[in-house]
Amino acid sequence: MSMNEAVTRPATPGSPAPDFRVVQLNASFETFGVLVDFLSRIDPFTKYDIGNFCQALRRQIGDGNHVAALSNRKLIGYCGWLPTKTAIAAAWVDNSGPLTPARSGESDAVALTVVAASDRRVLMSLIHRARKLNPQRRVFFKRDYRGNARPARKSSVQNVAT
Repeated sequence: MSMNEAVTRPATPGSPAPDFRVVQLNASFETFGVLVDFLSRIDPFTKYDIGNFCQALRRQIGDGNHVAALSNRKLIGYCGWLPTKTAIAAAWVDNSGPLTPARSGESDAVALTVVAASDRRVLMSLIHRARKLNPQRRVFFKRDYRGNARPARKSSVQNVAT
């Protein structure tokens, strides 16, 4: 898999996640295939409409709006986002409007739309890197939990990371 290394994090003793790196992946058919294969095995993505879902992944990969966690060249986590406007993302989070992209250079927010990770440490590293790549933008997300273990969460945070 082609990739540009961004961050390396060593595993801590007893941690369920092995050593991993957070990277941005190059746009390729191989990357797309690996992501579809990885996400197709994880709820809630197993229930998604393939057309819209694949279109979103292609856009994230092509535009560089994603980060991935790799361990020994194996994908263990992914976070993809859509640059948008605050009002659009707020309506999306409240289920009162569609999520649409902002025109190039007009984004003041990002919506984390595809997030999956093998464990909390990987998840937090992916989100940290996504926030670092989107300074001064408000970050919106909806969170579903595997197997409905907890109620869904909706949230936004003002990103001040630089």
